[in-house]
Amino acid sequence: MKEGKFLVIPYALEGNKRAIGFGEELMQEIGAPYIIIPSAKKALYHLACLFFSNFLWADIQVGFRLIKGLIKEKEILFLLSLSALTNAFIYPARSSVTGPIVRGDKETIKRHLEVLKTHFPQYLPIYKNLSQVIFATIRGTLPSEEAKEIESLLR
Repeated sequence: MKEGKFLVIPYALEGNKRAIGFGEELMQEIGAPYIIIPSAKKALYHLACLFFSNFLWADIQVGFRLIKGLIKEKEILFLLSLSALTNAFIYPARSSVTGPIVRGDKETIKRHLEVLKTHFPQYLPIYKNLSQVIFATIRGTLPSEEAKEIESLLR
């Protein structure tokens, strides 16, 4: 990749043969990685990329807002995020996620929900929705009664 002022990001090319050929030449010229996607799947690809980029960025911004005034060492949070991101791409889902849901720690989940309800109610739906994704992944590893209680808390 060529060095420049800006971080090189990957691109998706789609279109007719001529357009893709032009796009490939351009990508090679600027040294950018790319993939070719079918036009019929463009919307789905774009949606997925929002989750990998903009929504990931937004999630980090929520974390910054929650931690504001409590921690100055952002590099510690960067390392935590980088570790989670790396694990998500390397290890199976169950092995790459940690936290109170994975541990079946209902009391911590209750405390999280209370903090959000009291101080950050706008983030309560985000917490519940993302927690449900984690829960769906690890549900089978928790005792049945514990799983039911956690599921109830996350509704």
